[in-house]
Amino acid sequence: MTRFISLKPLVITCMTVGLMAPVAFADTTPPTITVESQLAECRNPSTSIQIPLTVSDNVDPLPSVSISNSCSTCTNANPDEYPFGSHWVTITASDNSGNVATEEVNILVQDSLAPSVRFDTSPAGCLASSTNVTCECNNPNGSVFDINPSQFLVTDLCDPNPTAIYDFPEDNVYPYGDSTITATVFDLYMNGDSETISVNVIDSTPPTIVATPSDFTVISQVGECFTPNGLSGTWVRLPRPSASDACTAPADIVYTWAHTEHFNESVSPTQCLPDGTHNVELKIYDAQGNQPTSDLIPSFNVTVANSGSLALSVQSSGPSGYTN
Repeated sequence: MTRFISLKPLVITCMTVGLMAPVAFADTTPPTITVESQLAECRNPSTSIQIPLTVSDNVDPLPSVSISNSCSTCTNANPDEYPFGSHWVTITASDNSGNVATEEVNILVQDSLAPSVRFDTSPAGCLASSTNVTCECNNPNGSVFDINPSQFLVTDLCDPNPTAIYDFPEDNVYPYGDSTITATVFDLYMNGDSETISVNVIDSTPPTIVATPSDFTVISQVGECFTPNGLSGTWVRLPRPSASDACTAPADIVYTWAHTEHFNESVSPTQCLPDGTHNVELKIYDAQGNQPTSDLIPSFNVTVANSGSLALSVQSSGPSGYTN
């Protein structure tokens, strides 16, 4: 492919003063071309390279210049666009006296940069950003998330179809906390790199309350214990609610009981209560300390009374259907 730069020729004649006739001096010196070979990093589909050059002549101020190259896929429409590879370029300059000079330089378009990979779509139940993803725990024995290659964007400056290989865990099971996926990327010209993708499994969801104890009454055995504030009372075994949690095994859910006056929050279900009706507050915690919001925290009433004041028979161990 050849490009021409058309310039208006300038005719120079030398004149003497006085009686001598004009004398024309012959120009036999070709133009001078100053140009250097170029190295550029590949861009898809082609790389724009403008060759810096200067052309000067001792007589002609505007010599004509043409540029041709060995590129078989280059076009006249985009003469400065070069594909990947090595291309020889010839610069030809001529002055208006017909003197011609040529210079040959090399244009090398290389690819030395590896592809990159990042999240393009967040997996279900997760929030992804660049090379990090945060997911809500869904199983105490390891959470399953559908993290797959379709959610990633792999790009390369030169190769339109770079490749990525991921070491996803078996069955897509991720432990609670931090873990990683390694993505190995490479392009058509074997530029490769590895990218570490961070997977952070968190638990921000409180337990779900399944059932709560009802109010109940126990027969007073006043004198068998004393409350922390010195009142004579009865040992009462308090029932607990039932709860489930997506990230905590049932056996690891913690239940506590509290009373505003007679005992502080405690994991012990057995407490000393004096005669009377007492409101007991329940709290439920998962393994990460999450608990239901205050408006969902259950409570129930325990009445301690002697048998003579009871209209119905009661169980001294509390209501049936609940376990401690």
